Amino acid sequence: MDQGVAAVIAAGVAGVVGVTGSLIGMRMGRRQVSDQAQVEHEQWLRGQRQEAYIAVLDVWDTAVKGLRRMVEEEAENQVLGTRYEEERDGHERDVWSDLGERVCAEVDDLSVDAFKVLERVQVLGPESVDKTAINLEDALHFMCGAIRARTGTREWPDYAGFSEAVRVTTNARQDFMSASRSVLRSAPRPGKR
Repeated sequence: MDQGVAAVIAAGVAGVVGVTGSLIGMRMGRRQVSDQAQVEHEQWLRGQRQEAYIAVLDVWDTAVKGLRRMVEEEAENQVLGTRYEEERDGHERDVWSDLGERVCAEVDDLSVDAFKVLERVQVLGPESVDKTAINLEDALHFMCGAIRARTGTREWPDYAGFSEAVRVTTNARQDFMSASRSVLRSAPRPGKR
């Protein structure tokens, strides 16, 4: 009977070890699948972020160049309104009003796409890049405001305000580049949640 009891005990221990091994294997398998899914999601998200960040920089650069060109051309032409005044023969109020409306419309056209792509970046995150995207948006609003300032008057463009806006937008772009570079250079890691 001692051999029979020993065989039953051995079979019981073997059963417990087998079940425990199966449970551990199942848990490890689930963990591996979960980690793999997490890494794949992080890689997908990283690709989406990369596309969004590049789109922001492309559209941002186009908008800022267009806005700068608008003001710089005015500097080269001196006061655009003066030339119009000569052509319109004394209709000064209409000339400056028309110029103001044209400038505001052009500023809106140049900046609208930049605001759209900034929203996509804010959706994709992470928070460190969200903050710099919000700063980019604020800087673009500041530049647009500086360009719109004094439209419809002989004092347009406000070169001092515009110079400050250029400084602010340059700094905001550098901060965005730094934050996005940091996010894109970190590789996805399993188990990171």
